[in-house]
Amino acid sequence: MTNSTTKQRSKLPSMASKLGSAINVNQQEKIVELEAQVEKLKTQSVGSTDGSTVVEISVDDISPGQNPRNILSAESIQSIANHIERNGQDIAISIFPNPTGFPKYLIEDGKRRWHGIKYLGRTTIKATIVAAPRDPILSALTTFTHHEDLHPLDFAETLMAAICSATGLESERVLKILARVVVRLSRQNQISELNQLASANTLDQMQGLETLGITDVEERAVISFLLKEGLKPSSVRSNLFSMLSLPADLTAAIHQHGINSNVALALTGISAKNLNADDSIVHKERKKAIQKVIDGNLSLRETRSLVDLVKTKYQKPSTPQNSEVERVKGEIGQLVDNIIDRATIEELNAIRQFLAQKLHQLKTLDVT
Repeated sequence: MTNSTTKQRSKLPSMASKLGSAINVNQQEKIVELEAQVEKLKTQSVGSTDGSTVVEISVDDISPGQNPRNILSAESIQSIANHIERNGQDIAISIFPNPTGFPKYLIEDGKRRWHGIKYLGRTTIKATIVAAPRDPILSALTTFTHHEDLHPLDFAETLMAAICSATGLESERVLKILARVVVRLSRQNQISELNQLASANTLDQMQGLETLGITDVEERAVISFLLKEGLKPSSVRSNLFSMLSLPADLTAAIHQHGINSNVALALTGISAKNLNADDSIVHKERKKAIQKVIDGNLSLRETRSLVDLVKTKYQKPSTPQNSEVERVKGEIGQLVDNIIDRATIEELNAIRQFLAQKLHQLKTLDVT
């Protein structure tokens, strides 16, 4: 074996080593490339705790749709935006494909977060894509029925839309039917039995409606809808649907500034009946009161006091003559009541004759 051959063989291990190193380097590069791809995917899709997939969606591809949360003040949006800016978007919104195709998705839950993201000027939002509901209005109602922070006006409007969609009735008809049932059962002292059905199962609810005599098709449709949603009909009528009859200026104030529902109802005290004034004056006074409530962030008690002040301004003061007449009438009535308890028959006849003479004098006066 020549020396040259021996030298070539001695170099083989080192060549193999270099080849192996090259292969390892190539594998490492592949691994790094794969890791980069994984990281890229992570920015687009993040696994959630419930096993669903969270994706980054363009905010322009999303619309609120039938989402019931419409009353969002600027302060509320800025508050959620500040939270997202500090902590990130910790909870994805829930969206589903838009049947019309434009925009691509509609919000099921998370409208406030969507507004907050847009407020921050961000172009994408974390979202979970769910199947499109068969009835978007009913789905929205179910999603928000037990949200304590949902404004009653939002809830009332969504609930009414859902009832109309399910029953085919107009909103005015729904209100009349609900009022009729509640008033009738209240008179029969059975309203508590009706409200208790809200927590019963479906079979017990149907049997309960039969027992209470709610057999009319329309009545049964409206009441059973409320009961299936776990809602008490009398509370819906007095606490929720009362919001639907608010004047337009109060509804606008709620939508724009998110004022409390009870405060809004208190402001309805500034009315044509209470002020004994025409609509133009009422609108002017209520507009000023609404602005005071907003500027001062007035409580319910403070709002009621404000309304009382407005009503007092338009009350006609009693004239001295009317006050004197009322005083005399009160004194005579009290005197007669005191005497009747201990007077004899003769004394009572004497009093009656005296009062008859005075009444005759009044009748003979020319008061025309």
